[in-house]
Amino acid sequence: SSSNRDTLHTAEKNDIIKPKKIIIVGAGPAGLFCALQLAQQRHPTTGVPLYQPILLERGQPVESRGRDIGALIHRKSISTESNFAFGEGGAGTWSDGKLTTRIGRNSGTVRHVLTTFVKYGAPEKILVDGSPHLGTDNLVRLLRNMREDLRKMGGEIYFGTKMKELCVDDDETVTTKVVKGVIVEYGNTDTERLRPSELKREDFLNAKEKRKGSVDTIYGDAVVLASGHSARDVYEHLHDVGVQLEPKGFAVGFRIEHPQKIINEIQYGSDWGLSVVTGRGPTDLVNQEYFTEAKTMSSTTTTTTTNNPPTTTKENKNNVIMDVTTTTLTPLPTKTRKLIDFRNKIYVAPLTTVGNLPFRRIMKHYGADITCGEMAVATNLLQGGSSEWALLKRHPCEDVFGVQIAAGFPDQYTRCAEVLERECNIDFIDLNLGCPIDLINKSGSGAALMLHKKRLKGSLEGIAKSLSCPITVKMRTGWDEKTPTAHELVRSIQGWEIPGLSAVMVRKPL
Repeated sequence: SSSNRDTLHTAEKNDIIKPKKIIIVGAGPAGLFCALQLAQQRHPTTGVPLYQPILLERGQPVESRGRDIGALIHRKSISTESNFAFGEGGAGTWSDGKLTTRIGRNSGTVRHVLTTFVKYGAPEKILVDGSPHLGTDNLVRLLRNMREDLRKMGGEIYFGTKMKELCVDDDETVTTKVVKGVIVEYGNTDTERLRPSELKREDFLNAKEKRKGSVDTIYGDAVVLASGHSARDVYEHLHDVGVQLEPKGFAVGFRIEHPQKIINEIQYGSDWGLSVVTGRGPTDLVNQEYFTEAKTMSSTTTTTTTNNPPTTTKENKNNVIMDVTTTTLTPLPTKTRKLIDFRNKIYVAPLTTVGNLPFRRIMKHYGADITCGEMAVATNLLQGGSSEWALLKRHPCEDVFGVQIAAGFPDQYTRCAEVLERECNIDFIDLNLGCPIDLINKSGSGAALMLHKKRLKGSLEGIAKSLSCPITVKMRTGWDEKTPTAHELVRSIQGWEIPGLSAVMVRKPL
């Protein structure tokens, strides 16, 4: 009958518009993304929500959580439920914010997470950075936006709400127990410490109406546990009620730290270690004192010859005896350098923005003998910039091929040379001492390096120790037309006697 059809239609309509309540325990990354995904699900025909996420967080929202962490750091006052481990955003909110994963940098799920972060206020550069990173300041703003959007989509958020137990159907006639909801204990929401603008938000007022210490039961159609590893009480409760738990595989890492002065000596040697500048006064001072002592020791030590391994003994100013075994220092093998004959050859010099791989192929077709890639910036190469590494790509037709590198300091050139030796197939490397671009010169690279002989010498020495191929240098006649300096600089370079330095090419001034 018509009335029965109307009744059936009304029932179906009520079923559609009544979303299922999903309780989510924990407002860390897993809980937040779970809540957002559920809130975004809509009926295909009516567009009404299919789910209503109810997000429970034992800690505090980021605004008051930040103040609790400040109290912990500065006044040693700890809130057991609002600290580095518990609170909106999870433990990572006040961590270093690295967005690294081993499941695939460009996989669909990872891209979805990154684009969601950008949607809620993260900087767009995380979509393209090789090692994306979010600081706490970005995370606070991002989490606030996530919370407000979730509330607009019909979700509920309860802070200061700690799950005590699962609410399980007590029907003893069934063997499979059904979870109907959770039993929670309301804690302090610290509403008296929130600013007026914060008190207006419903998610703060939700918990404000509850009395601290009171226990309540929240019912739902399903429960999602996203409580994180710090909520030990949750896992103890699950074990007590008979929930099967499996240990999860995990990776353990550790860091070995050495004083910067030791790293400087290992990386650059006793001659150049002193030249490393960190930009931090105390570190630079310690570095300088260390190398002064090191040079004094090397000039006063004596070597003894016995049947035992030879050692040198020196007492430093702190009255500590230091024994150095000379036999433990194995010299590096001498590199066999390739030889390239530039005589009577057509050489296609590096041309920034022009000398790319297709251009060089054309030059080879018309008789070029030697080709060189466009200028690549060492710092960008060391950071893994894909566009910079593309400049080093070699075509099979390029039988003699070199790369041109621009850097401003010996450590940059040395590290870059080590990577090139290991990863690239090149016949020579060309140092750029001619680029006039302001951005390059301000970093001490390009033509600016002509003004710093000490840095240039250290760069050439570092490259020579790292590479087995010849080294060439491209420079201008001077920094400007009025002060030609190339003739003096070339004479200095020749006097340094750098192994593998094969040619210096000079072009007009800036």
